Amino acid sequence: MQRDRTPELFQSAGKPDRGYALTPAGGCSPIRCGTLLAKGGSRYAMTARQLPAADYHGLKTAFRALVRRIGSATHAAELTRVRQQEISNYGSAADEYAERFAPIDVIADLEAEVGPLVTAELARLTNHMLLPLPAVARCGTPLGRITGQAMRQVGEAFADLGKSLDDGVITKVEGAHVAREIDEAIVLLARMKLQVIEDAKAEQGGRGRP
Repeated sequence: MQRDRTPELFQSAGKPDRGYALTPAGGCSPIRCGTLLAKGGSRYAMTARQLPAADYHGLKTAFRALVRRIGSATHAAELTRVRQQEISNYGSAADEYAERFAPIDVIADLEAEVGPLVTAELARLTNHMLLPLPAVARCGTPLGRITGQAMRQVGEAFADLGKSLDDGVITKVEGAHVAREIDEAIVLLARMKLQVIEDAKAEQGGRGRP
């Protein structure tokens, strides 16, 4: 590893050099060593990061959507520990706020009110799918019923996919419908898994096992 001295890349307008990036010998990529942003002729750069600049912009977009769903930055500030101006800065695309992001506890406060919009975007960035956690019965044993529902939904998803493939082409409408069927099947399968775990715990407790 060697220090790549590129102050012009990491320097924001009117501000001193922001530091160096440790890069592999032989140079660096614009993604890993910083991405130069241009707006209105100004020069501003994000410091060394793991992801492309577009991904960080996507997080700001998701945060703005979160605030819009809440109603306003003023209302959002009432739900967490920061002021309205900071809420606005977290979602701002202006150069001076390019690296200002909402802290995780602020996101948790706001998402508790309207749902996991930013969390869903974070999941997407790591190639994960975010699904609601299904409810699990704490008493009785509905596992058989849940299993039947899951099997039926999985069957419907495959059946609908088969119909869509009859002509060899899946239209946008067909694709959206099948995707919803698959999502519902995934949720039911997750519920079945959680119920199996819960029933196993109950059985273990009933037998007095450690």
